[in-house]
Amino acid sequence: MAECITNEVYENIVAESAGIRESCVNPYVHPVLTEIGIDSSSTRSKNLKDVSEREYDYVITLCESIELNCPIISQDIKFINKPIDGPSKWAKTKLNEKDKIDCYRKTRDEISIFVDELGRTLNLESRTTLKVSELRK
Repeated sequence: MAECITNEVYENIVAESAGIRESCVNPYVHPVLTEIGIDSSSTRSKNLKDVSEREYDYVITLCESIELNCPIISQDIKFINKPIDGPSKWAKTKLNEKDKIDCYRKTRDEISIFVDELGRTLNLESRTTLKVSELRK
């Protein structure tokens, strides 16, 4: 979700997302991104090996246990960690579909807010604004 949201909001940067383990894009991700006007149909799960050969200005992680799970990052790269709980952790405890997808909406909204705040901190020019506060009315 973070890759799709960031690439939608900021025109002059390229965000890529990768995990420790390659898996599949959770089927709840596409509908919650579509709700805010983001087409994520071409998004695929990537492993860190898929993106490790590229050069980056920043590495931004959203995992809560970065020290335990993520590889050491070059000191030449600016590193930002913002722990955001993964939605699948909460969704597993829910019995109905509405409650499960709400877990993904909550994470989407947290990521959207973080992406907006980060963009302001880094003085990035956005091409669009996601109105997160209006999403859950």
